[in-house]
Amino acid sequence: MLLGKRLRASWEQRAQDVKRLRRANTAGVVEEYDLPKPRYAFGVSWRDSGRHIDIDLQCVVVDNAGVIIDCAYYNNLKAVRAITHSGDETAGKPTGIQELIWANLNKLPAHVSVLVFVVAAYSGGLLQ
Repeated sequence: MLLGKRLRASWEQRAQDVKRLRRANTAGVVEEYDLPKPRYAFGVSWRDSGRHIDIDLQCVVVDNAGVIIDCAYYNNLKAVRAITHSGDETAGKPTGIQELIWANLNKLPAHVSVLVFVVAAYSGGLLQ
């Protein structure tokens, strides 16, 4: 019975942890935000200022042991049955979101502890 209570307490703590966004800004200051909804979208947009620029959005899925177990990106649109990428957009537009990743927190496997969102300059530019 004690083991069952510990497992339940562990699961309840994990459920609380999953529903928080933790980030550090460029100065290293950590900020945390509540995530009360089950599904969130992370998007990226950019302007093509005279030359072809291709920005890519990715989501790296990390388990409790710190091992990368899956990744959603332009060539792999689904990860761990909970992360969905909108597909590759190679031309920036001045308005709107070009690439989008949906994360369904309720569908994340229990052994997933971290989602890392990466924005990369695939070609034609640098991220500043």
